[in-house]
Amino acid sequence: CDVGFYGVNCEEECGRCKDDLCSNDDGHCLDGCQIWFLGDLCKEEIALPSLDGSHAFLKRMNESAVAITWTQDPGIPDKHAEYYGYTVAYAEGSGDFTDGPSVPHDPALMTQTLIVANVHSHNEYRFEVKVYREMSTEREFGVKSNTVIIESSGSNHVTDHTNVFAANWELFAVGVCVFLIITAIVMIIVLRSRPKQGP
Repeated sequence: CDVGFYGVNCEEECGRCKDDLCSNDDGHCLDGCQIWFLGDLCKEEIALPSLDGSHAFLKRMNESAVAITWTQDPGIPDKHAEYYGYTVAYAEGSGDFTDGPSVPHDPALMTQTLIVANVHSHNEYRFEVKVYREMSTEREFGVKSNTVIIESSGSNHVTDHTNVFAANWELFAVGVCVFLIITAIVMIIVLRSRPKQGP
């Protein structure tokens, strides 16, 4: 068979073998799998995870610690759970994000919570949850969660940064509707109060 094929008449395609080397007879990879692939034939992929569109929730525990909770990526198969995990990243003010604590994916849970310490109560912080796959000491991050902000008021007030525009748009839409309703009422009153003209 040509490199990358096996079986009767060489019609079967090898999996993701290292150097594309697989047995001509049964497709077994001779030198193991490429990274992010598993199984006897190296056809099971450890796919890149995603928290696209998901929201994390913050709760201030005390003056210097915040708890962040998120929903795990539901697309991660239970049998591959050991290859996935989450990292909480945070940034003070407009600064760069720093990776904080990490936790492995747990197929027995829907949500996870991590505590981030050394968060000063009078400073503003941004938080996000990064999901990753990890194999052979190599870690690759997928799409992270939306960013949430804890404001610098020293209170527990938290802002979902991604919803600020949506909230402003809703207020604008409500204002337009109220204006149109008032305009319609005024027009009706004006038209009814006009004296009727004879023929």
